[in-house]
Amino acid sequence: MARDASDARVHLVLVPNPPYHPNGDFALVDGRVSLEGAPRHTYASDGIYTVHLYTTNNTCKDTAISTVHVINERGVISLDSNIYCRGNGMTADITGVDIANIKNTRWDFGDGTIVTVNGGTKTNHVYLTTGKFRIKATMTDLNGCESEYQSKDSITILGPLSNFMSEHPGACQGGMVDFTDRSETDSIHDLVKWEWDYGDRVNHVYNRDANFQHTYLDTGYYTVRLTVTDSYGCSDSMRRTEYVYVSHPYASFIIPDSIACPGRQIAFQNTSTGTDLESFWKFGDGSESNQTNPSYTYNVAGIYSPELFVTDINGCRDSFQLNSLRISSP
Repeated sequence: MARDASDARVHLVLVPNPPYHPNGDFALVDGRVSLEGAPRHTYASDGIYTVHLYTTNNTCKDTAISTVHVINERGVISLDSNIYCRGNGMTADITGVDIANIKNTRWDFGDGTIVTVNGGTKTNHVYLTTGKFRIKATMTDLNGCESEYQSKDSITILGPLSNFMSEHPGACQGGMVDFTDRSETDSIHDLVKWEWDYGDRVNHVYNRDANFQHTYLDTGYYTVRLTVTDSYGCSDSMRRTEYVYVSHPYASFIIPDSIACPGRQIAFQNTSTGTDLESFWKFGDGSESNQTNPSYTYNVAGIYSPELFVTDINGCRDSFQLNSLRISSP
């Protein structure tokens, strides 16, 4: 707006509405500036404008002052690369804009992930699946005006997917566990390295597919991790928590006394340790039992050697024998 020297008239400089802002900024209704009405007009360029409104009658004059912030931020999507490994971070930004004029930016990464950045344009993202993706963004300025963007080309996500299993992820102490690699490639690049962390401070790196085996010397639960790398250099890891259980049962039992009379019932108390134990008893006179804590009566005098056999969840076994149970009459 501009005033002429006589203070009697106000002049507006109007320009055609640009394609990206077809609705314009304001209208002129009966010579007055209005936010409603048609046709609507647009400021010639972006910036901060101080608008003066002058009114007068035959006696008095008055002036109203207001500030109008016209924003026209036009940028372009900028990516730090167009090829990424799955699981690695990437950076997306809209360059060529004044961040001070931006309210927020809504990113659509094409994999179902939507991210809104308040007060800026830059963000990071990690793709968890391979393939090609087109990135889109909607930038909103402080006036609520939106600008939509799309990456020029699709980005490509490469890389393997690590996976493994064991048909029998359990073993006896000192036993061996077999592992099967079930990793998948991105259908373009072959796997070239397999790195195993067996959870017992032992790592092994293979440069070819093989029969993956490991011997565990101590009992306990072990977390196993497999990291695979392909010919492009992309890697992926899979971790199975407490996947392997290595066990060693210990058989033992007690009886109230090592001497008993014939015909007197003896209670055998199983004190074995282990996981999911199964018990089997031999009483030394040809009789047997699979109870955990059996009671048994010897009818014939003599010296017997009852024996307990235990088997745990991994099929590991141990036994304990008492060699001095005397059955005799007073």
